[in-house]
Amino acid sequence: MDRNDNEFDKEVKERLKEEVNFVPDNINKAFDEALLKVQATKKKRNYKKIAGIVSIFLSAGLFGFSVTPYAKNIPVLRNIYETFNRKTYENYDKYASDINITKESNGIGITINKVIYDGIDLEIFYTVEGDKIINKKLNSIYFHNESFKVNGEELFIGGIGSAKYDEEGKVYVGSSNYLINSGNMLPTNYKGDIIEVPDEFILTLEINEISLVENGSIKGDWNFDIPVSNEKLKNGVSEIEINADLSSIQEGLILEDVILTPINTAILGRTDYDGYNFLDYLIIDDKGRTLENKASAYRNENTESRYGNIFMRRYKEIYEDTESITIIPNIHVISNPPSDYEESPNDIKWEAPQEIKVPLNLDGETIIKTKYGEEYGTITKVEVKEDKTLVYYKPTIGIYRDLKMIVEDENELNISYPVDDYYRNEESTTKYNAETGEFVIEFHKALVEGKYSITYLDNSRNDIYLFDKAIKVDVK
Repeated sequence: MDRNDNEFDKEVKERLKEEVNFVPDNINKAFDEALLKVQATKKKRNYKKIAGIVSIFLSAGLFGFSVTPYAKNIPVLRNIYETFNRKTYENYDKYASDINITKESNGIGITINKVIYDGIDLEIFYTVEGDKIINKKLNSIYFHNESFKVNGEELFIGGIGSAKYDEEGKVYVGSSNYLINSGNMLPTNYKGDIIEVPDEFILTLEINEISLVENGSIKGDWNFDIPVSNEKLKNGVSEIEINADLSSIQEGLILEDVILTPINTAILGRTDYDGYNFLDYLIIDDKGRTLENKASAYRNENTESRYGNIFMRRYKEIYEDTESITIIPNIHVISNPPSDYEESPNDIKWEAPQEIKVPLNLDGETIIKTKYGEEYGTITKVEVKEDKTLVYYKPTIGIYRDLKMIVEDENELNISYPVDDYYRNEESTTKYNAETGEFVIEFHKALVEGKYSITYLDNSRNDIYLFDKAIKVDVK
């Protein structure tokens, strides 16, 4: 009975998982041969068939090798969300593909556990183990001198990420994120040519050095060939044209599109600005939830702008019940930009925020001002609950994070702190009401009778939030 390529490819992958989970160094030779076959047949076959060819060569290269004693206990990242405990990874386990390939060099084993790709960015989840690096004090591991190829084409692209020590597994668990594709944000090779990345491809990742924050670095050869596809996510991708003109904020600034995927909310735009101030955005949905900032990317098209004149900002994906989002521009101001950034990057400075304390009106408004006497925002209401205090804050140019604590005047040990800043709940307790322009900030203690003051940071010379330029986008 005939079987289609998808069924055959799936069977080969399942057999691979059953037979072996450690990849010896010379398996890359088999992949190289497979890639040559891919290049020879790519005009005649689609990518799904090519993936099947690669699987055949992979199986031919792996079957017959024995699993080394070191790799019998291959670390497996079973749950991304539980491991990293970050809201940005809330949907990742639903869509990530299991890889679980280990390469060993110089006494260090690196396992590529999971891969997820949505057509915008690629994230790789890995574990690292070995006697040389098991140091609980380390808080980061970095891959250096890495080569990144898509279907054999080397791209000029770098990964960002983080890692943490897993006590139970005795390994470091980390992730590395690479911006790959989407509209104008296409990666380039070392010749500067733009490369359009397909929906399915073979990722060749060659790592030559692991940098350890406290222990220096370890050199070796950890080379992987990884099948990547956005098949699981592409049906959930949508693009919304907004064409919002923000040239009153920055020269030539236009927010062109919002791209929604199961793991990302992305803003695409362009600007002619060539100064030192950096522009970011706060994104809040109609339920008052802030979408966590993830990463940014830039590319120069016709100019040599410092930050690039084409940009993409990425944030957590919208929630299932999100109906609209509000995009609030935020300018990071540099106080004394140098005359030549390239020659004196260390001269860039920000004005230190100043802590200010003012009496808190429990029965009415409290005006928040900068140290220069400018209006920073207004506390419109204080609401005391049984076990907490809610502060309603309507900022002018400030942000809710500037409010630091409420102190009872006669007893400065009786302090109430913002829950989000000090207790790190998984779900943010601060909510935003777009209709009134107020943030509702939860403080962890209920206030009793007495006189209170509130302290805040005047960060007005560094961060300016332009609520009057907010853009609402319907997403459903």
